[in-house]
Amino acid sequence: MSPTSSSRGRRARRRAASAVGAAVMLACAVNGTAAEGQYWGRAGVSLGAAGSTFGLRLESRTEEDVSDDHYASLALGVERSVMEYLKVGLNYARVDKRGAAGWETEHRPYVDAEVRWSPSRLGIQDRSRLEVRLRDGDRALRYRNRLKLTHPLGGTGLSASVDDEVFVDLEVSELNRNRLTSSVQMRLGSGVSLGVFHAFEHSRTSESWTGLHAVGASLSYSMNVEGRSSK
Repeated sequence: MSPTSSSRGRRARRRAASAVGAAVMLACAVNGTAAEGQYWGRAGVSLGAAGSTFGLRLESRTEEDVSDDHYASLALGVERSVMEYLKVGLNYARVDKRGAAGWETEHRPYVDAEVRWSPSRLGIQDRSRLEVRLRDGDRALRYRNRLKLTHPLGGTGLSASVDDEVFVDLEVSELNRNRLTSSVQMRLGSGVSLGVFHAFEHSRTSESWTGLHAVGASLSYSMNVEGRSSK
């Protein structure tokens, strides 16, 4: 191995260690200082076939006492590229939430339209989502928009991202939630990636706004029908 290659390898390892260390310190700091904190877990599997991607996504949320779960969702969907930079998707999610009256189920069909482009090494994604929320005979419409920026961390196999998502209740044309998320992802192998993230969610309740911190982890696996991992 040449001295140049060895030096590059050391720099890559230092970047990886710094990124992982920063993520761990962020998680610890949030857990230690957030008055209202939660733990979120996400998992997903996607399969590419004939120009479309079929996905299954799971999410759970607990309070600071991890045995106190209060949210679980399962989502199924298919997305397809209709232009070079545009993907559209049709999805359905079942969401179970525990409130003061016990567990309640929401059925949530939704459509996505996502624009993606990559100037230099920066990945930019702008996703619009229209949801129909069906709960106990009631129906509500909600619009969500998420802008996400992603950049690789050198040659470490790690990438960092930050995204901001707004939630608009279309029944009253009112912004009622904003979620800011920062994360670090690592590719573990062919099609497998692991991530850690911190989210700050600001929600409207009656006439005031409340804040919520959450830390969590995500695991995803993707492949195409030929058995090759997809990016």
